Amino acid sequence: MKKYAASYILFSILLASASCSSKTESKAAEKTESQKTLEGKFELSEKQFQSSEMSIGGLQKKSFNEIIKATGMFDVPPENRASVSSYFDGTVKEIKLLPGERVKKGQILFTLENPDFVQIQQNYLEIQGQLAYLKSDYERQKNLVQDNVSSQKNFLKAESDYTVAKVTLESLGKKLTLMNIPPNLLTIKTSEQP
Repeated sequence: MKKYAASYILFSILLASASCSSKTESKAAEKTESQKTLEGKFELSEKQFQSSEMSIGGLQKKSFNEIIKATGMFDVPPENRASVSSYFDGTVKEIKLLPGERVKKGQILFTLENPDFVQIQQNYLEIQGQLAYLKSDYERQKNLVQDNVSSQKNFLKAESDYTVAKVTLESLGKKLTLMNIPPNLLTIKTSEQP
């Protein structure tokens, strides 16, 4: 019986020590968790704050004795940002500004160059030259139809050609205006032969 009692007491002691060790382990785990959450934070009581003669001050400008390296990116607000584009393709021939320079409304920023610009001017001048002939032919055919000398078919053809030429001239004029080329300043240079 003494053997069983001694075994029973020994078993109870081992069980109690195992129970105590698991409680201390769980308390240690809780302590490390609370240390992790408070890591890098300091808490002072009001008494500690006053006894250390601390005070809360305002913001002040002070120069740093050391260089602080930092990475980041500056961004401009959308109302101060602008994007520049052209209605027509081309090669930038000349830029009249430096990066960051202020611009004013209507100021020339750059000059574009493209052979298509010359082609549009040529087409405009060609149609402008043909328009006078087509107008006179239209009026002549109109008079001939009224006098029953010419057919209605010839009159309709002349009217169609004249209308198409007028619309084409207006369209090319709008394109030239978008290119900032005043169409009324375009003229045909003719050389007089002796």
